[in-house]
Amino acid sequence: MKIGYLILCHQNPELLTKIVKRVTEGTDNIAVIHVDAKAGDIDRFREPLKDYAQAVFLEKRYPVYWGGMNVSLATLSCMKRALEEGCERVVVFEGMTWPLYSNEYIDKFFTEHKDTEFIRAINATRSRDKGQYMRSFGWYFANVDVKAWNNIKSLGHHFLSIPRKLGIKYRPRGYYFDKKTGKKAEVYWGWAFVSLSRECASYVVKVSEEDKKMRNYFSHVFIPGETFIASIVFNSKFKDRTMDGHELPDGSDVRGITYFEYGKEVRVFNSRKELEGIDGRFLYVRKVGGALD
Repeated sequence: MKIGYLILCHQNPELLTKIVKRVTEGTDNIAVIHVDAKAGDIDRFREPLKDYAQAVFLEKRYPVYWGGMNVSLATLSCMKRALEEGCERVVVFEGMTWPLYSNEYIDKFFTEHKDTEFIRAINATRSRDKGQYMRSFGWYFANVDVKAWNNIKSLGHHFLSIPRKLGIKYRPRGYYFDKKTGKKAEVYWGWAFVSLSRECASYVVKVSEEDKKMRNYFSHVFIPGETFIASIVFNSKFKDRTMDGHELPDGSDVRGITYFEYGKEVRVFNSRKELEGIDGRFLYVRKVGGALD
């Protein structure tokens, strides 16, 4: 099975090189790489892999901000390229994700589950959790550095984050309209690091390209990277093919096949020994540091 690893990165070219070679070695797999436009010269990422045919760099680059729509657009660009390259499955990575099993094991796993969409989600529109349903009812300013205080959009984000956290519905609706049917389509929130079959990925790319109104809606939802693709999948026939076969209730763990730990901050794993205690149901881990051998 030819797997396309969709890697979004913005730093550490040395680690990126390790990851690309690790997930493609001895396989037909490819790595489709998007380098954040804010990261500057792409050559420092491309040069170590210039003679490596299984590394594909996208020429069109988006400036990626946490929570912004460009995360989804960059992912979808990688997804489309992987499909053009004949990949039978796509796996969303970042520049600090590492496989926990051999390529042989992962290939066998996906072959045995070729019709499963490894994505989980909670219905944000119908959620009774204030913070959760505001992912569909609240406005959010995409593609701005929300840590900055020196521009109007950033100030607007900080101002609107207060009622959003309180669960005050200040948006007219918590759904978008399906372009083909005209029916209400609800918003789903899930883990951004998913794995989709070729059929499902093709559907996601097609819908995202054809429905501009939907893209506009998700440009102002908190947060597109975790809602846009999930909402396309869970409002389609592919919902029944997801790893649970249905949406999850409020408070569920939405991690799929990629492990991570998030307390006050995301844990970074810096040695193989630290990876030994991770639950065996996960295929990958996020995030690994440059010191990982």
